[in-house]
Amino acid sequence: MGNSKKNKLVVYLAELSHDQFGLSLRTTPLGLGAVTSYALLKLGTEYEVKVFRTFQSLIEAIDTCTPDIIGFGYFAWNDYLTLVAVRAVREKCPEALIVFGGSNISPYGQQISGFPIDVPDNSLVQPSAIESTTFISDSFAWPVYGDYQLITSYPEIDVIIHGDAEIPLVGIMERFLETGDRSGVKAAAVQGCSALVDGTLVRGPKPEILMDLDQIPSPYITGVFSDLIEKYNLIPQIETMRGCPYKCTFCTIGSNESLVRKHSLDYSIEEILYLKDHVAHNTLRIADPNWGMLKKDIELAEFIESLNKEHNYPVSLRVYYSAGGPFSNIKKMALMMKNLLPLNMSFQSLNKGTLKHIKRGNMPLRKVEEMVSFAKDNQIATGTELISGLPLESFQSFKESFLKAVKLQIDSVFMGPL
Repeated sequence: MGNSKKNKLVVYLAELSHDQFGLSLRTTPLGLGAVTSYALLKLGTEYEVKVFRTFQSLIEAIDTCTPDIIGFGYFAWNDYLTLVAVRAVREKCPEALIVFGGSNISPYGQQISGFPIDVPDNSLVQPSAIESTTFISDSFAWPVYGDYQLITSYPEIDVIIHGDAEIPLVGIMERFLETGDRSGVKAAAVQGCSALVDGTLVRGPKPEILMDLDQIPSPYITGVFSDLIEKYNLIPQIETMRGCPYKCTFCTIGSNESLVRKHSLDYSIEEILYLKDHVAHNTLRIADPNWGMLKKDIELAEFIESLNKEHNYPVSLRVYYSAGGPFSNIKKMALMMKNLLPLNMSFQSLNKGTLKHIKRGNMPLRKVEEMVSFAKDNQIATGTELISGLPLESFQSFKESFLKAVKLQIDSVFMGPL
């Protein structure tokens, strides 16, 4: 147990990465950074908030100073690691409020797995029985299918946040400051949150959506990521928008919030200029799901091209172009960005049955052929991705998708598991 004296309530937020052979995630945990910078904007005088990337660094901090609130980013890439970690953390912090958020939690308004009906706002619902996953190694249930199984199999978790966490986490922190204990927060029905209280689900109302993303201070400029970047030499990533109009079922973005919201161009430029001057890593990742969909994306591409020519920053760019166009935007941006990144046209699959099942609308093949021809005429590298293990995808159909991509003369085909 930590024993240092505290003048403020202490909050630790962790999106854990496997690190036995070096970090498995080499980018900054952008979601946690945004949540932290927003919380500090609203409640900075009352709280001390720190962000962690590894289990070891989190435990070392706990041994130095026991936090009042611990939040975990819970995703497909760290789910079992996070579930194991939360039990170890609970042993060290029996009185701390433990919160889970991330894409492994269902979006607000969707049916919660394990319940026969959707749960209305401000409701108390007695859950139905659910058959548990097989238990392995000291009663760790994994994989976990849905919110109810998560909070019943892992009672160490007090509250789960659905969707964007900025406003719900501030609500949790405010309520903790008022009540001073975890039980008061669990029973409070904080907006955007759910908790299990005496076997009954307590769910808060739908939270406000931040339409103007400029309300969230940059986690880079505010210094939230300074220690992490210096310690691990992480690749900085930014977002210029949130939401997606598409409904691909393998992806959490469109199913979570289809409403497109954005940062201003000035916000993004200021953030990139800060990274150029203060971060050693000269690769930049833009975490937008559909870069090129908005007019301001062209303006940002023009700025990045100019910055690269004048200051050699960034030396490389990682971003996904919008598969649905507008294709005139994509062509303009691909020409400007050709020295920084390939013209990427993501397929995920070329099996018609799979695409229908996952509600994925790929770029028409005639348009792909046109874009490949355009790229070759302008010496632009091309790329695509395929996902193995999608519904209705067999080994044979996946192989056929790969061969189709090769026949389209795409320069690189990246294949990854679902």
